[in-house]
Amino acid sequence: MSQLFSTQLYQIPKDRFASIRIVALDLDGTLQTTNHCITSRTIHSIKQLSNFGVNVILATGKTYFAGEYVRKQLGIASPSVHVQGLQVYDSAGKIISVSFLNPSLATEALNIIQERQIDVIAYSDNRIIATKRNEWTSSVEKFGEPTIQIVENLVVHRIHKVLAIASVQKITILRAHLAKIFDGRATVVQSNLG
Repeated sequence: MSQLFSTQLYQIPKDRFASIRIVALDLDGTLQTTNHCITSRTIHSIKQLSNFGVNVILATGKTYFAGEYVRKQLGIASPSVHVQGLQVYDSAGKIISVSFLNPSLATEALNIIQERQIDVIAYSDNRIIATKRNEWTSSVEKFGEPTIQIVENLVVHRIHKVLAIASVQKITILRAHLAKIFDGRATVVQSNLG
């Protein structure tokens, strides 16, 4: 999407956008490059959309913290959707909708993941928590997420989502297993980010 707008927006007249009211953009691999940057052409294109009266919002699996830098870089102040829709913020940065995993469901998922000796982090409010810091648990920080906070026990915190971190092969097997166990009770997804 950013490539399309980056190459074509310069020639498109303003009235062409008259019927577009909102554009929702993911961050990693969509708005941001594989190096976690936003090109100057994409920034220009987004600013053009805003100038045309189009509301540009972020819709991402990341925390509000991770989106803040991007919003400032783009010069947008609009509502945003974070943590796979589990947190929705208004344009002033105030939470207007929030959802948490049922504590027993979170405990069940954490136990299954940890039994397989796979590292895990949890999204809790606008923090990312883990019981240990290592290469895997710290890897989300390179995506602009807040510094991992080490806690003694994950399940005593309110959890939006659980994130298992390991090799693609291990995660693919784990995802299939969790999808069967949590069918109809929770959404299980697998990211292809590296």
